[in-house]
Amino acid sequence: MTATPKDTLELSWSDFLDRYTPMTNSLYPAAAFDGLMFETYGEEWDFVRAQPRERVWTIIDDGDCFAVINGLSISNRLGYLVTIEPVATGLSVFVDLEAG
Repeated sequence: MTATPKDTLELSWSDFLDRYTPMTNSLYPAAAFDGLMFETYGEEWDFVRAQPRERVWTIIDDGDCFAVINGLSISNRLGYLVTIEPVATGLSVFVDLEAG
């Protein structure tokens, strides 16, 4: 398991889904992550960038870690999620997608 800072809330994928409610990608319903992921280019990228930052999440894979983190990150990004519920200001959330 990857170390996370003390001010980070670590959630399972199912807890993340329950707590933050990701939006379905209406631009491309056959998107990865059961239709939830937005791509890093084109119309989907434009949509993500237009969302409030507290509702944007980045799916990352840096070779050591496959996870979802809150915020719009460019490094190691695979795609994005946009949620209905925003993350609280100052809180970092880490969703370990490799945890079983």
